[in-house]
Amino acid sequence: MNITYKIIEVWPDDHQIVVRYTTDIVTEEDVASHRDADGNITRCRTDVPITLPVPTPTGSELDRIIMTNAPVSFLQTKESVLDENTDTSLSSIQSLLNVTKTKSLNADTKLTQEQIAEILSQFSKQ
Repeated sequence: MNITYKIIEVWPDDHQIVVRYTTDIVTEEDVASHRDADGNITRCRTDVPITLPVPTPTGSELDRIIMTNAPVSFLQTKESVLDENTDTSLSSIQSLLNVTKTKSLNADTKLTQEQIAEILSQFSKQ
């Protein structure tokens, strides 16, 4: 996956920038969430405000900060949804729609090393 970004806003009063992320597969059209009266995209689901350190970083340090804030997991999922060969129908979840469940968590509940490894392995498969 190749992530593309562009700075779409600069907010000097908050020392922030807003960055829009896409990929070589996920376009702005795919993640658009708001348009103006003329139909131009004004917001995307991948627009991320980033507070920059003072002094303002430049070059590779700015690039590192921007890429650190990229919604990588969301973009990976969106690429999967757009792939016609990948089943993302959520058919196994449909039976849970509007079903309320309650689970109690014990304050002493901790993950085992095996559970942590399983969770991490799921991320590495993406």
